[in-house]
Amino acid sequence: MKLEDLKGFDWYNEPENVIFNGDKMVVTAKSETDFWQSNGHGFKKDDGHFFYKTTDADFVMVACWSFGDISGFKQCGVMVRNADDLWFKAAMMCQDVQNLEIGHCLTAAGNSDWASVMLPEMPEKLWYKIVRRKNDYLAFYSLNGTDYIKMRQFYLTGENVCIGAYICNPQHGVFRAVLEDVSFS
Repeated sequence: MKLEDLKGFDWYNEPENVIFNGDKMVVTAKSETDFWQSNGHGFKKDDGHFFYKTTDADFVMVACWSFGDISGFKQCGVMVRNADDLWFKAAMMCQDVQNLEIGHCLTAAGNSDWASVMLPEMPEKLWYKIVRRKNDYLAFYSLNGTDYIKMRQFYLTGENVCIGAYICNPQHGVFRAVLEDVSFS
C-alpha cells in the first residue's frame, strides 16, 4: 500500500493517531468508539473511525489488518456505508480470546443485526474482500490472503457508497492495529 494509492480516501471520524510505517498504516482508535445502532434500546454509536472512498461503480475491494489484543470487542475490518443508518461492517470482534469470531452486521433504519463466524485460533492478520455488483454485495474473509470464505451476501440501496476500512474500540484502553493493504479492482 503506497501513499499515492490512498488519494481520494477520507476519514469519517478521525482516529486518535495515524502513523505511516513504510507501506503500512498504524491506526490507534479512540476509546469508547463503535458503529452500532438499536432503535429498541435507544442506542446509537456512530463514532468509530472509517477510512473510505466514495464510488458508484462495481468493485472488488481487499483490505488486510494485523492486530494484537482484540478482546473487549475491539474491531478492525471493512465497511460499506450509504447513510448514517444504512451500512455493513465486518471485523474480528470478540469479548475474549477464548471465543474468537469474525462478526458482521447490516444496519438498516437504525437497527444493527449480528452474525458471526467462529475461528479455531487467533490469526496474526485477516484479509477481507467486498464485491459489489450494482446493489448486491458479497463479503469474504481469508486467513492467508489467498483462500477466501464467504461470510455473507447482502443488499444496500443507493448508487454512491463509501467503501473502506474501519477501526473502533468500544471500551477503555488503547487499541492499535495495522492496515497493511486496501486495494480495488
